[in-house]
Amino acid sequence: GDARWVALLDEYSKGIIPDFGEKVATLVDAVMSGYDEEAHYFDSKVSHERREVLLEDIHGKVHPVFETQLALASAKSLNAYKQRMQTLSQGETFCERADKAFEQAMQDFDAMAGALKVPGTAWKTEAAAREALKQDLQAHAESLKAAHLKSSLESCCEDAEEKLCGMVAPLLENAPRELWSRMESIIDNVREEECSSLVAKVAGYGVHDDEKAEMFAILDDSIRMNVKKLSKEAANTILPRMKDKFSESFHKDAEGMPRMWTPSLDISKIAKEAKQDAAHLLSQFTVIGCNVDPGASSVIEKAIHSLNEPNPKGPITGFDIHAAPSWQNIDSDNVLLTPAQVRSSWRQFSSDVALSVQQAVATQEANRLARNKVPPVWAILAMFVLGFNELVSVLRNPLWLITLLILLAFARTVYVELDVEGEMQNGLLPGVMALSVKFVPTVQKVVYRVIEAGKKMMEGPHEDTAESPGPTTESRQERPKHEHHTQDGNGLRRRINMQQDDHIAEDMDIDTSPTPMGNMSRKDD
Repeated sequence: GDARWVALLDEYSKGIIPDFGEKVATLVDAVMSGYDEEAHYFDSKVSHERREVLLEDIHGKVHPVFETQLALASAKSLNAYKQRMQTLSQGETFCERADKAFEQAMQDFDAMAGALKVPGTAWKTEAAAREALKQDLQAHAESLKAAHLKSSLESCCEDAEEKLCGMVAPLLENAPRELWSRMESIIDNVREEECSSLVAKVAGYGVHDDEKAEMFAILDDSIRMNVKKLSKEAANTILPRMKDKFSESFHKDAEGMPRMWTPSLDISKIAKEAKQDAAHLLSQFTVIGCNVDPGASSVIEKAIHSLNEPNPKGPITGFDIHAAPSWQNIDSDNVLLTPAQVRSSWRQFSSDVALSVQQAVATQEANRLARNKVPPVWAILAMFVLGFNELVSVLRNPLWLITLLILLAFARTVYVELDVEGEMQNGLLPGVMALSVKFVPTVQKVVYRVIEAGKKMMEGPHEDTAESPGPTTESRQERPKHEHHTQDGNGLRRRINMQQDDHIAEDMDIDTSPTPMGNMSRKDD
């Protein structure tokens, strides 16, 4: 019997022993048979008691081996269950696969436990092992379910974050007046889409309504945390945003065109309106408006707009932003900028934009001075007194006067060609730059035109001589000795000489009728 026990123990160390119960029962029967043969010579009562003690002792030694074999059977069933749960058949849900795999695992365990059971024993270890295996199978199924739900929820949260970055970031960049109402609409749309996606991903996993509600709450918190993070990043850059908003409102008109700062513009009013726009932008990034009561947001906006009033009249009623340490009726989780940060940002903003306002005032004053065409009276009197001697010298010398008039006419022509008034309407610096670029080409153009006009004036008399026919054709034929006057180009002198010849011909009775050969002859030779 010892050799068979050694072989059984050796086989036990290698894994599950096939037909363990039968083998143990055979060994026990062999041992008890040997005992019965020897105990036949002893008292039956004593031998029976000894037999029970021996049998109990043998079962006590076999029981640990049986428990180990039972544990191996449980582990084998659990591993087979895990392998079956790794893949799902087409058209099969997770719950259906889990139920089938569970039934198969319990059947396998029951079959192995039946082969391990030792006849004649009443051990309760089998029931406990079966219950433990059942719990292990259910725990593994729950772990797979929880892992899938977690991965599905994380995937939906990541998708929601990506969508929010694509829609919320541009909205915060533009910061329209209805910023938070549009933000709430975006949050609702993203939440609805991702909740639907989450329901589709966890379908077939036996998720209860309470579990769904918990997952939806986690998804909503994730969405709002992402919105808060993006809003906080935008609020940290509120100062340059306010400057850009002021610059856009101050330097551009309602149509988006640059302001020319003409004298008709009210710079103080425009600057105040631009600051109001910047104050509204600051109020938008003070708290997360989609999580705050509209009444509380209105109080904050009104308080921030009061910063644009440098000297408020009368006592301050309501919320005093100049001394408040925190916002009233606002949860700290929804605060982006504290009152202290708002005051600091506004002071820095006011200091930075003051230079732009001063430059606009200076530009407007320069444009106003540029539009004054007539110098003041005192300047006219000063020029008359200081330039009296020069005026007298010009009047005494007409050549200087003519030269001065020519220069004035030339300067006036250049002034008109340059369109000085039109260019200066664009501002002092742009006007000066434009005139400097156009000056040399314009002067060259005017000089060229003067030269062309002079040439035309010089060519005028020659053209008149060529086109003038003289007194008559017959008179030219009767006066051949004066034909050389036609060739010299002086029409006036020619006409005078012709008139003199006519008078001489009358006095001397010259025959002016043409001859057949075209030569003139006298009546009296």
